[in-house]
Amino acid sequence: MKLNFNLAEEFVLLGLYQSNENFNLEFRMNKRDLCISATFLELLLDGNLDIDDRKIVRIAKRQTPRTDYISKMLAKVCSHDWDRKIEEWSAYFKEKMDYIPATESALVDYLYESILESLIEKGAIEKVEQQFLFIQSADYKVKQEVIDPIVKKLHTELIGEDFPSKQSISLYFLLRKAGVLEEYLSNYNLERFKRDLKKWTEQQPNLKQWIKWTIEAIHGEENDNDFIQDLLDLFLSS
Repeated sequence: MKLNFNLAEEFVLLGLYQSNENFNLEFRMNKRDLCISATFLELLLDGNLDIDDRKIVRIAKRQTPRTDYISKMLAKVCSHDWDRKIEEWSAYFKEKMDYIPATESALVDYLYESILESLIEKGAIEKVEQQFLFIQSADYKVKQEVIDPIVKKLHTELIGEDFPSKQSISLYFLLRKAGVLEEYLSNYNLERFKRDLKKWTEQQPNLKQWIKWTIEAIHGEENDNDFIQDLLDLFLSS
């Protein structure tokens, strides 16, 4: 099955697959917040947002041809005339205080559900209704033929000879935060990837800036051990 997926979709697919296989609690706890981060990074990749020399997020294009989850996030950013850094925007949405009037649903919940809907429409996942006692719930099953090409692409880009794409770089950090990265990359390949970071960032300075934006989007204004380690991975390799 050959399908093209955006950053947030790849993250949810790989996280869901491991969550279903191994009941990954860390992914289940962080998936909604990390979808906020992934969506912000998608807006940068799509050219809707840019970041100036003062590290302030600026709106480059207010319109998007996309009608999925990305359009809702863009509309929310455009509705606020704020000078905020990417980590401040990320933290703002992760507080779950920003609501969508039409549904009274928190944006952080809406985005995750919208990403699932997008994946269902693409035929990448199946929704399975479940009931325990009187509680109705839904689970989502990822198709194996969908996972294999994404994992192959991740391997090719992160441990190949050519420069990795910005999307795959961001996916690496998202999976790391979600606690599922080691399910897809061996310890040997993870160490190889870290060694290659120096070579890539020396040859493409813009890639180093993208990595920094990714870290800030994922961790927001946190000052936790993961954030410190990510900065060490970035700057000690330079």
